[in-house]
Amino acid sequence: MLFSIVSLGVYSQSTTVVISQVYGGGGSSTAGPTYNVDYVELHNISAVLQDISGYKIMYGSSAGNLGSSAGNIFTFPATGVTIPAGGYLLVASATPSAGGGPLPLVPDYTFTIAMSATNGKVAFGTAAMLANTTYAGQPVGSVIDFVGFGSANESETSPTGVLSTTTGAVRNTNGCTETNNNNTDFTVTTNPVPRNAASTVNNCGAANPTISAAPNITNLNTTVGTASAEVTYNLSAANLTPASGSIIITPPVGIEVSLNPGGPYTTFPSTLSRSYSLGAITPSIPIYVRITSAASQGVVNATISHTGGGAPIANITISGGVYQNYYNTKTPAAGGLTNVNSWSTTLDGTGPSPSNFTSTYQLFNIVNQANATYSGVWDVTATGNTSKVIVGDGTAALTLTILTGADSLTSATRVDVLNNATLVIQNNRRPFLNNLATGSTVDFAQTGTSTSDTIKIPVLSFHHLKLTNGIKVLTGSTNPTTIRGNFTVNNVINFNGAPSPFSTINSFGDIFFTNGTTFEGNPSGDLNRITLALNGNSGSQSIVGNGTTIQLFRLRRDTISSPEDINLGANTNLILGNNAGGGLQLGTNAATTLYMGSNNLSFIGGAVSTTASLGKIDCQGGAYTINKSTVANNAGTLRFTPGSYVDSLILNFDPTQLKDSITIADNLLVFAGMKFTRGRVVMTAPAVLSMSINATYQQIGTDTAFVDGKLKRNTAFNGGYFFPIGKGLVYRPVVITPIDATPSAYTAEYFQAPYSTLTFNAPLTGVSNSEYWDIAKNSGTNATVSLSLNGTAVPGALSSEEVGVAHFESGNWVSVTGTNITPGNATTGTAVSSVLSTFSPFTFGRILPGITYTFNGTGNWSNAANWSGGLIPPLTLTAPNIIVINPSLGGECVVDVANQHISPGAQFTISANAKLRLLNNLNIQ
Repeated sequence: MLFSIVSLGVYSQSTTVVISQVYGGGGSSTAGPTYNVDYVELHNISAVLQDISGYKIMYGSSAGNLGSSAGNIFTFPATGVTIPAGGYLLVASATPSAGGGPLPLVPDYTFTIAMSATNGKVAFGTAAMLANTTYAGQPVGSVIDFVGFGSANESETSPTGVLSTTTGAVRNTNGCTETNNNNTDFTVTTNPVPRNAASTVNNCGAANPTISAAPNITNLNTTVGTASAEVTYNLSAANLTPASGSIIITPPVGIEVSLNPGGPYTTFPSTLSRSYSLGAITPSIPIYVRITSAASQGVVNATISHTGGGAPIANITISGGVYQNYYNTKTPAAGGLTNVNSWSTTLDGTGPSPSNFTSTYQLFNIVNQANATYSGVWDVTATGNTSKVIVGDGTAALTLTILTGADSLTSATRVDVLNNATLVIQNNRRPFLNNLATGSTVDFAQTGTSTSDTIKIPVLSFHHLKLTNGIKVLTGSTNPTTIRGNFTVNNVINFNGAPSPFSTINSFGDIFFTNGTTFEGNPSGDLNRITLALNGNSGSQSIVGNGTTIQLFRLRRDTISSPEDINLGANTNLILGNNAGGGLQLGTNAATTLYMGSNNLSFIGGAVSTTASLGKIDCQGGAYTINKSTVANNAGTLRFTPGSYVDSLILNFDPTQLKDSITIADNLLVFAGMKFTRGRVVMTAPAVLSMSINATYQQIGTDTAFVDGKLKRNTAFNGGYFFPIGKGLVYRPVVITPIDATPSAYTAEYFQAPYSTLTFNAPLTGVSNSEYWDIAKNSGTNATVSLSLNGTAVPGALSSEEVGVAHFESGNWVSVTGTNITPGNATTGTAVSSVLSTFSPFTFGRILPGITYTFNGTGNWSNAANWSGGLIPPLTLTAPNIIVINPSLGGECVVDVANQHISPGAQFTISANAKLRLLNNLNIQ
């Protein structure tokens, strides 16, 4: 095989085989396709035969990945596939489609790829190409040629024009033009004519022999007497002459090379030989490189040369350094670390000391805690920042304290902190924090509480981070301050971040606030709130406030596949948001849980609980307050685990907010009370917002403060229980009054729509077709239901009618009136039902008023003197008429008429303590 790739990152300019035609309109049912199959044509633009056995063609949609499915990948046979110099190869769809004609010649190979007629991308490359991967994500050297057409999101420089069912992308000069720009290398041609292996060859001219070596090697370092770590670069070649030979690799002084990992290594002045055949080294091969153990201390700037095959010399440059390592293990001298005589090249302290702290490529490794003291200024600097201080040996615990003073350890000094080592910074000017290893701790421990003492924490990746004493703030940046271990804020005042861009902590461990730490106070502090992103993968992270109210812009878990519990310690209350937004974002993993315990949660400003977040809150008390005042959107969605409850739920949306709701997606119990000044709680069906037996309700706002969805109240009293419910922007409360103090529970929800059935029974003459209340008795005693008009009359009601409570029973609406509203077209008033044992939908019903016959004397039924106004009821009483038996005190009513009948819909009432004696029949239906 003979291939050469001039590498432009992964985007490669082929000098061997190119894609010379692309046609994707085969068999399309629209616009009269030219052919009934798709095809890809290849052309060998080199001067020698090319073996492409086992190579691949991959297709991807305009915005998709290459080889996103098996049907989008074609692999040539493992042996025997060659293209002569200037030759072509045609690969087309295996099965013709309806529409279009056959190709004018027979394809050399067939594939199952179905390409877009207009926009897409095609790659040709080695067996190393990866399925379902972008062009940019393919291994270096694996892509031989690439074509993006139409609106493809990847291409060589820019894509070709948009193709169609009658046009194809045809590479210019019969397939020879290759400048690594699809747009200029191809022409969109009507009715393209493909070529196959039998077509006349078109030689593009002899290609120049080339050797390619990349990438250059930077930052390769080691210590005196020790070989460096092993690194690699890639070597390839093409069009070499003679066809068989060798590439000679020549290392410089201090560098050694090998063809195999781990050696054997070749060192200057020897050379390394790599043979080639068919005029090429393809695909590329790795060359292994390291600094020798004999290299001298100092800077490394070296070049590896590659020669042979008639190609120009190709070079790889190497930059880095060889360090001298010193240890603070000599008998302490005056000044401690600041005295060169405290340092040795050996751990036992017997080696020579440095002459100064400012020469290049020196490491000062503090491994002896007893010798880690110093006084005055310790200036470890060198040209090019090549020297540094190393704290610890990676095993034993050790602490280096940078003392107070103007510049006790200069800000130009680079410092590494190893595992189990701690760097305590008491100076207001910090050194350059270089490598902070796993298990290391950095403690910013500067004191001072005036504004001039404020310490800005740099945007770095820490392991353990501590902030101790004084005023500490995070630096604003689009990048986060990353903490891979634990984060402790101890006795800090006015902790905060930057106003823009807001500071972010990306935390993978636990977080502790101790000893009275405070956040910057309102209102100025809200401008600079921090985003805290908890993105660990250990299963659980904790935030322990110890009495500190934690004020953040946003508490967030990013979109991470693994769930992670977030645990708040005792007395760890959260305030989230500011005028710019913020809030709560628990990620898209539904198993993520924020365990609030009995802590309080408050949203302020423009805070939102991100609707797309699927994580849930587990709460066992606490006050949940929505004090939303800015940003033109609702407060988002809160999700809760089963059994969650809050002590109080408080809504206080600013009156200027047009969108004023918080959605609750799961069942939630309010234990102590609700206070609604303005705002709506929208319950996602079938979730229920419940109030405990002792929960109180305080409503300061009315029409703008209610529950949109199911509200459940638990009671143990016989007073009226108010349900502040509504739908959308319509407030329609209801009152349910138990008849005794039996523990009971009722659920109510309002709907601003007609019920599905509007049929009714007498004495109803109609029911409201604009609203209804769905009320259920979950347990306990019977009750009455009170419905109030809200400034609008019941649709269709006449002044001559009354409006009462209608109840849906057995497929029809029936009247359950206890107290009606008159006149029927009134816009205010309250209707009260009779005592009910069963509940279901309720609405307003229209009723024609009836005659009330009241027995208020004593003695015989038939005596007109015993009836109010002398009105004796007829023997058959029909709806909506009423008989009320209320004899004089101590008297009785004696039924002496034959067959007195009370028809359905009529009412017959016996007052309390009344007496009724029947001498003849009284039929009540």
